[in-house]
Amino acid sequence: MILTKSIDVSPLLTHVLPFEEIQTAFEMAVNRRDNAIKIILDF
Repeated sequence: MILTKSIDVSPLLTHVLPFEEIQTAFEMAVNRRDNAIKIILDF
C-alpha cells in the first residue's frame, strides 16, 4: 500500500538526519525529543 501510495506515511516521518548524526537520532528516538516519531537516516 505504501509503494502504490494508497496511504500517505509522510506525517509519520518527523525527522531526516544524515547518517553521521546516528547518535543524535537514537537519543531523539529514545527520549521522544522534538516529538520524534520516525527518524530517517540519510546515507
